[in-house]
Amino acid sequence: MSTLTAFLIAHTVVIGLWAGAFVLLVGAGSLLYAASGRTLRTWRDVSTAFWLGLAVTTLVLQLWHFFAPVNGAALLCLTALSAVGWIIGVARPRQLAHRSPSLSKGTFAVIVLVAVWVANRALGPTWLYDTGMYHQQVLNWSTSYSLIPGLGNLHGRLAFNSSALLVGSLFDVGPLHQMAIHTFNSLLYVVLAIEGLVSLVVLRSSSVRAFHLFSIAILPTVLHGVVRQDVRSLSTDAAVAAVLLAATRLLFDALAHRSPDRRERTFSASMIITLFATAACMKLSAAVFGVLASLVALTLLRRESGDASLRPAHAVVLLAPALLLAVTWMARGVVLSGHPFYPSAFLAVSADWRVPAEQAAAEGAWITMSARNLNSNVIYAGYSWIVPWVRGVIVRGDLFVHFTLPVLIVAAIGAFGLARRGRRPSLWTPGWSIIWVPLAGAALFWGVTAPHPRLGSAFAWGAAAVAASWWSAGMAVPSGRSKWTILGTAALSLAGVLLVKQAVGAAWRDRSASPWTVAASALVTLPQNGEWIAALPEAEVELYHTESGLPLLVTTRDNRCFDAPLPCTPHPTPHLIARGSSLADGFRTDGTVWAPERWPNPFTSFLTFWRCSRAGPGSRATREARCLGAPRDAGT
Repeated sequence: MSTLTAFLIAHTVVIGLWAGAFVLLVGAGSLLYAASGRTLRTWRDVSTAFWLGLAVTTLVLQLWHFFAPVNGAALLCLTALSAVGWIIGVARPRQLAHRSPSLSKGTFAVIVLVAVWVANRALGPTWLYDTGMYHQQVLNWSTSYSLIPGLGNLHGRLAFNSSALLVGSLFDVGPLHQMAIHTFNSLLYVVLAIEGLVSLVVLRSSSVRAFHLFSIAILPTVLHGVVRQDVRSLSTDAAVAAVLLAATRLLFDALAHRSPDRRERTFSASMIITLFATAACMKLSAAVFGVLASLVALTLLRRESGDASLRPAHAVVLLAPALLLAVTWMARGVVLSGHPFYPSAFLAVSADWRVPAEQAAAEGAWITMSARNLNSNVIYAGYSWIVPWVRGVIVRGDLFVHFTLPVLIVAAIGAFGLARRGRRPSLWTPGWSIIWVPLAGAALFWGVTAPHPRLGSAFAWGAAAVAASWWSAGMAVPSGRSKWTILGTAALSLAGVLLVKQAVGAAWRDRSASPWTVAASALVTLPQNGEWIAALPEAEVELYHTESGLPLLVTTRDNRCFDAPLPCTPHPTPHLIARGSSLADGFRTDGTVWAPERWPNPFTSFLTFWRCSRAGPGSRATREARCLGAPRDAGT
């Protein structure tokens, strides 16, 4: 097979899977439109339906997985639901096309080239540590079995209950095995990128909304994500960031352009709350942001002069999807670990498969420590992490882009706003600035619990996008027109700078080949050993038997099981017991003693330090400082 033929086949496979998934998700999202008596009439409706389709798919799979694995039957069921959505929730295609932006041939060519580039980047090999440690393993469990009771006893990360991985399992069914790493996150990225590019076209019209400005303002972080590992991995951080940005954009738009129709505002609030609930199901750390944003969304329901009363049916439509998502997600947590909010022990249930309390507490403590040490495995006592953390988010390129850069954008625009007090975008509804409440609340919670820039990029860039949109809409040129085009130029220029930064940084770090070759490989994917679709590396594992005789595969060098056969764990415990004769029956820990080997990884003695710091006199900082100086066994 020629190189060109292999290139075309590989890229066509990825783009074809995207197209199929896009059609499926838009149809699923159309069901929520139809339930509210609406149809998709504009390209913004199609965009919103895509993200709502992700919510509907998440809910369906959360329910499905209680009874069966995520398999071809699940995909068929979702396809049928999507078909119904297209029939009852989409306006006539000709009408939809008429109300969409008119794209020139040049613009259309740019969009196609960007899509091909994203597909190219998605085809490369993944080195993301967490994808090797547990992401692919979660997909393997999800496509092989229905929900496993006590799976967290085998490996705590398998009980983190990220519904992003559950949806990703659809891309890993049957012959698609190992394709999820190339297609799921990249689909979210390419949709955000195309939304931003289409919004640039809208700038030439008179119908510019906060939705379009926000879509353009996040282009730098979206395109930067394409040249990082996130686009060809199962990173739950990347998936939840995409959903949070989409949800924040809808909230911003609804607040800035408050509809006079209360039913329309009710539908907007329902969409917003549903998307934030979906984000929380994908990652628990998004819950506080989601709750605060949902409370702000409820202000859209405030009755105004001339409003019709809100009927009970409307209230049901408003809250039902989010409540169903939350309830089924918590029920999944109970089955996986006995903890609905694992690793939090809040509302833990009494069940024989419940993960030991110490394991849950240790998992939470390690999340906090690894966020503070920026995944360096360094152990800090008290507040000694702050200075190294600040240094890290300034000098480390990716961390700078995730957090420091958007914060600088917000600070610069904020200073500009103070210097020009009284300037406000007259085209926006008064009170829109309440959106800063959930953004600030999310930042505060993030700073206290797990301040890794990767975990804060969604609200940091969301804040930057809101600030940039405000600046763009509030500035006027002498002719009186808004400087929206300047926002587009600034966003594309910044995106270009970040791509150049990525290429130059790669060439600087890798001196083994020509700088031009290394720089090019940082921006485009080249075939690996003649193969365009890179497979996951093979895990190095050995056989391990627990005290009960249960056979496990255990990693030998690091924490990554990759695509090893089930059951695989990097942290075997001798007290692990099978609950029945089949893996489908689940796992439990004998007694309450948690004795993992090499936890949380072979390169840190955090477990010894953490156990030491929980006991003894003095404040927590004092105990941590004392324990940090005590002898530690790195193999614990």
